[in-house]
Amino acid sequence: MYYQPSSNQLISDGDLTLQYNLRPGAHDILLGYGFHYVYDTPPDYDWITQRLVKGEVEAIENSPFFQYPYTIEELTEEEIAINREKKRQLDWIPFREQRDDLLKESDWTQISDYSLVTEEEKALWAVYREELRNLPETYPNSADIVWPSKPQPIIVFTNPTPQVTEEPVIVFNEPVVTEEPIIFSNNTTSGSFGVTSIFGNTTSSFGSDTTMIFS
Repeated sequence: MYYQPSSNQLISDGDLTLQYNLRPGAHDILLGYGFHYVYDTPPDYDWITQRLVKGEVEAIENSPFFQYPYTIEELTEEEIAINREKKRQLDWIPFREQRDDLLKESDWTQISDYSLVTEEEKALWAVYREELRNLPETYPNSADIVWPSKPQPIIVFTNPTPQVTEEPVIVFNEPVVTEEPIIFSNNTTSGSFGVTSIFGNTTSSFGSDTTMIFS
């Protein structure tokens, strides 16, 4: 910003270029055209309890430049209360956005025909969502926020009567080997025959109609 005392006008950098075809920034050169640079440096102050008042452009002592003078005024109690509420709302903006996201994420728990949530679980989620909505009133100072915990699924454990099943009993019996008798029969002639056994050769004689049994 520049000030031209001869016309008592304040001229912005853009107007300096457009209207006068001069390049802002070269303060010493611009002085030759009657344009004085204006410093605008407001002091630090507490906007909750104080007000910053900007004055008219004035010359800086012993300098070719000008400046904006500032004064600080104290606010009334009513004004301070209003500003504190404004600050509280500003501080709450990021937390409110997070709170709103959590509410959106849990909207499905309140759908009447949603079968995956029991009535008891819906009631727990309703309490959780109400606590989220009340956070700004519950915690005026956003630094003190304690976020409510999400309800956990209700798991019902059943304890049915155990059924005892009898496993089949397998009995292994040793095989019983029975030796059938060997029957020799001769109904026509008499004579002798030889039988070979583990006991050696045995010769037996027999007559007609003779039956011999070895076991």
